[in-house]
Amino acid sequence: MRFTTYATFLAGAASAAPTYNIARGTNLPAEPVYRRSDADAATSYQVGKRSDADAATVYQVGKRSDADAATAYQVGKRSDADAATAYQVGKRSDADAATAYQVGKRSDADAATAYQVGKRSDADAATAYQVGKRSDADAATAYQVGKRSDADAATAYQVGKRSDADAATAYQVGKRSDADAATAYQVGKRSDADAATAYQVGKRSDADAATVYQVGKRSDADAATAYQVSKRSDADAATAYQVGKRSDADAATAYQVGKN
Repeated sequence: MRFTTYATFLAGAASAAPTYNIARGTNLPAEPVYRRSDADAATSYQVGKRSDADAATVYQVGKRSDADAATAYQVGKRSDADAATAYQVGKRSDADAATAYQVGKRSDADAATAYQVGKRSDADAATAYQVGKRSDADAATAYQVGKRSDADAATAYQVGKRSDADAATAYQVGKRSDADAATAYQVGKRSDADAATAYQVGKRSDADAATVYQVGKRSDADAATAYQVSKRSDADAATAYQVGKRSDADAATAYQVGKN
């Protein structure tokens, strides 16, 4: 099918079924639009020099090639290996299981929907938005702004050269990385690995099974709740509080103050 304008294209797409669909075995158009090819299992649209290979909707525009497990389209010097939907734009590759959009020299590997803008790559399982030289690997929704990467399972927001790997929600500000299973907030060059909620401020690391707060170069290994302030370590089975260079090994509750 051919449309003279994008508005006409949208109107036609909404009012009538596609004039061709490889999955249904209907006829291909006599001439592709903008030297593209569509092979979507549902509906395929092409706009510009890209290539799409989505299991639901595919858009191809440009010299790409698709090798999707459902529908494969080749257009230009690209390759698609998405199990559901792959979109290529320029010298990119898509490996998104659902829907991937590429714009520029990017690659999509998002399982749901990935949007690329600039030299980025998306690997978010749900929805990934890239702006600049970033990469998304968030399982739900990832927003990148600047040279960052998202790997949060739920929602990851990056601002600056950070990376998110939080299973729930990760916010990064500066050169940090989040690997908290619930919610991790990083500020500065820190890393979170708390199973519940970890907050880092400075060059610290969290490894508390419940809730860990670090302030300074400390490490937490308390099974319940550990608070560190200065270069201490907690190993209390219940609740350990350290203040100064001490260590707690009390089975119930141990408080240390000074080198006692």
